Amino acid sequence: MQWLAMKSTTFRVLWRFPWFAEVLLIVAMTRTPGTFADNQPKGGDNNGCTAVKLAWGSRGFETSYISSSTTKGEHLQVCSRSSTCCTAETETKMLLLSRQDFNRTVMGKIADIRENFVVQASKYDGFCTELIDKASRDLHEMFVKTYGVLYEQNSKIFAELFQNLRLYYKGRALNLEDVLDSFFSALMQQMFRLLNANYVFDGRYLQCITDQMDNLQPFGDVPGKLSSQVRRAFIGARTFHQGLAIGREVMTAVSKLDVSKSCIKAMAKLLWCPYCRGLTHSRPCSGFCLNVMRGCLADHYELQEAWSTYVEWLTKLAERLEGPFNIESVIDPIDVKISDAIMNFQEKNEEVSKKVFSGCGQPSLSARDKRQTDDDDMNFDWKPSGRQGQGRTPPVTAAGTSIDRLMREFREKLAPLKDFWRDLPQSVCRNLTAPENSQCWDGSNKSRYTQPLVADGIASQGSNPEVVVDIRKSNSVVEQQTLQLKMITEKLKKAYSGHDVDYYDIKESGGASRSSGSGDDLGHSGSGFGDAVHGDIGFSFSIGPTVSVKTLRPYISSRPYDLEKSRTNGRINAPASAARSCERFWSTVLYFVAIIVSRNICQ
Repeated sequence: MQWLAMKSTTFRVLWRFPWFAEVLLIVAMTRTPGTFADNQPKGGDNNGCTAVKLAWGSRGFETSYISSSTTKGEHLQVCSRSSTCCTAETETKMLLLSRQDFNRTVMGKIADIRENFVVQASKYDGFCTELIDKASRDLHEMFVKTYGVLYEQNSKIFAELFQNLRLYYKGRALNLEDVLDSFFSALMQQMFRLLNANYVFDGRYLQCITDQMDNLQPFGDVPGKLSSQVRRAFIGARTFHQGLAIGREVMTAVSKLDVSKSCIKAMAKLLWCPYCRGLTHSRPCSGFCLNVMRGCLADHYELQEAWSTYVEWLTKLAERLEGPFNIESVIDPIDVKISDAIMNFQEKNEEVSKKVFSGCGQPSLSARDKRQTDDDDMNFDWKPSGRQGQGRTPPVTAAGTSIDRLMREFREKLAPLKDFWRDLPQSVCRNLTAPENSQCWDGSNKSRYTQPLVADGIASQGSNPEVVVDIRKSNSVVEQQTLQLKMITEKLKKAYSGHDVDYYDIKESGGASRSSGSGDDLGHSGSGFGDAVHGDIGFSFSIGPTVSVKTLRPYISSRPYDLEKSRTNGRINAPASAARSCERFWSTVLYFVAIIVSRNICQ
């Protein structure tokens, strides 16, 4: 009865806590002579083929890939050929998983930056668009109250102004000076007709009025100042938005770069080959990881110089948009500025009319005004109690923020990205490697990494001991994106100085793949990016190979530096349902084995 009670209790414990069986087996193996641990370096981290089989199976993989006992590794192409727990099938599976590891860790970081550009570009575009729309509504509401029918009859002039401003911001090839000149010319003609309604003016006479506008200056200095302010603010605003779009496009294109077969093999050696040696808990050495990542990311590093300069000037333009080129401070009070121009015209109407009649000739009276010269009902008279718009606070538009806060937020997010490509290898290795001055996985055993570190970039990879890189070949996608970064940087510089900038359409193609990396001998063709992830501005890109595996994580759940962690709370994600079912199954199978082991330990 006591045996049955202990048996029942043990079964319940193992079913609820399946990892307990693994602990018992590991303890038993350390007490049993002739295990894999006897043939490997000491240190408490080598758990033998049985432990490897358990760790492999707990991840949801077929345990038949792992040998039950150590064998010579002549059949291996990537991992060490000394005593091993791995078969040729194990190594093939490791190569597939290594491709996923690269996509998740490296491409995942690139995807995060791309998503950041997508979000910021969308937020900024929404803010500027709503700012223009709000200014149009504000002017309409104020002018309806002030001028009534007279404004409504001539509202097309004002509607065309805001429509042209929208079109320019969205990329239409318009000259802002011409837009403002056309607006004030049309406004002058209509106001002159209304203020001199007792005369008849034909098209030729109205053109004569327009030709004299520079000498007459009926609106005072408002057109000149407003034209200069609008031009600088809109050039800066439009170029900044295009700059954000270029950052998004570069990340989209780079996320589709192929992974070379040499890189995948190096990743397998870095992350998975420790299993073959029974070192299921060993972290890679820092130098080993850096050499692998610098070889895998050699093409990416070639973007660094152009990218750094691009981020620098995008940040500088953001500072200008927060200061003297602030589109919000220009477009928000534009209704008041136009009203000031109208009042200037009213105050100078008699003087302006005399000069026009002198230069263009005396017009004839209209038939109506030969009988009635009282035109008070057609006067633009507006005498407000004070200048409108004084003391205005910056508006909070549909985007939910002002331009000042928006630009500060952009600059804070841009600052860490300046050296993104230079820091990427260190960023990836930071969470993978063992602490400094400690034993670690050096590619063949648990020791210290003695190979020299290579520098970043293609030119330095000829001496890389871990990744074979053809330093004679350049990557066409990287070259294309480098050129695009240089072109937008020149536009950012011009916009920063207030110079006009031509707009060019960004083709949302995402770039092409490097031919040298496609169709490798690892069982994949093309880029190997199968799962599409869609952004919110018409882009799509891929970040993972399509392989039949049940998990992407190579390390057992007890490992504190697991590659993939929950973004919400930083904890290691729970295993997939298939892995949990497999774990339950193994617990049941190991039930009797664990009981026997526990009895032997107790004896």
